Amino acid sequence: MEREMANSCLKDLGRYTFFTKLGELDGVISHCKHHIKNLDTFMKDVYFDTPLLLAPNFGRIRYEPLGVALVMGSWNYPFYVCLKPLAQAIASGNCCVIKPSEMAPTAANVLHKLVDKYLDSRCYRVLEGDVNVSIEVSKHPFDIICFTGSG
Repeated sequence: MEREMANSCLKDLGRYTFFTKLGELDGVISHCKHHIKNLDTFMKDVYFDTPLLLAPNFGRIRYEPLGVALVMGSWNYPFYVCLKPLAQAIASGNCCVIKPSEMAPTAANVLHKLVDKYLDSRCYRVLEGDVNVSIEVSKHPFDIICFTGSG
């Protein structure tokens, strides 16, 4: 899949595969490894002392998912700008809608195939299309995407 991603950047942007691997893919892979390695730490509750007036209570911060993240991609770094926030959304337990740039259509198609192949389509979707799709999804993200169906 990495070669297909690099080739799509060559076709869309004229960027050589070495620079795509160095500038985008290695950074995304490193970011994902960091999140996997530290996921237990990210999920732990944070305890803190409360004022004496509230004794014997304690305070706790519990991190919980907020819902659906919307990632709007850029044309010049189509994978890094989409996959890095996607990894953060996954690590935090959120669903995610990704709208890659229409200016890099081959990369958007590869990204779509990548997400469909490796992630649960009920939680993670890629929307391809022109600027009108971007406008509509940013206005009404929950009306556009239904995570319970197959389409």
